Amino acid sequence: MDDAKLLEALDEAACTAADFRALGMMPHPSRRAFVDALQEALDCGHAIDALTMRLSSLRPDDFLVLAEPVRTLLTAAEGLGIDEEDLPADAMDYLSLMAFLNQEMGEGRLPYRSFGEMNRAAAEGRTLVQGLATPDRERLVRGRIASDLMRLWPRDEARVAAEVERLLGE
Repeated sequence: MDDAKLLEALDEAACTAADFRALGMMPHPSRRAFVDALQEALDCGHAIDALTMRLSSLRPDDFLVLAEPVRTLLTAAEGLGIDEEDLPADAMDYLSLMAFLNQEMGEGRLPYRSFGEMNRAAAEGRTLVQGLATPDRERLVRGRIASDLMRLWPRDEARVAAEVERLLGE
């Protein structure tokens, strides 16, 4: 298969797996097709960091980037502290890491809700403790947290506004 068709097949398999939410631990035929397409691209000499950047550009919230600066977030002591040699080198390891991180995000053990948020935080140079990138933090505070504060203080809009600004003033 020529290179363009190989990458096109990977893109299609990745999007299908993401559409079916098959990138977690539950087996699904699209999950296997994605792993096979990614491994084939790796076997043909494509670097995993470049391929993950490509996948993330297709579906930013569904795919983890393994290139800098996300790689630093993954390996730094102030980040996730994963040993460099433990980062994925093949398709199954990549899927396993994504499934693990998705579970950690879903259970609230990481400050992100998606890989897009993680990728943007790394791009801003944030550590794990510093959490979300500025736009994601603002969206969370102005959207979800502000509405929760309005329920807490329904008659005190000034207090809600002051609290929102305080939270954004980090």
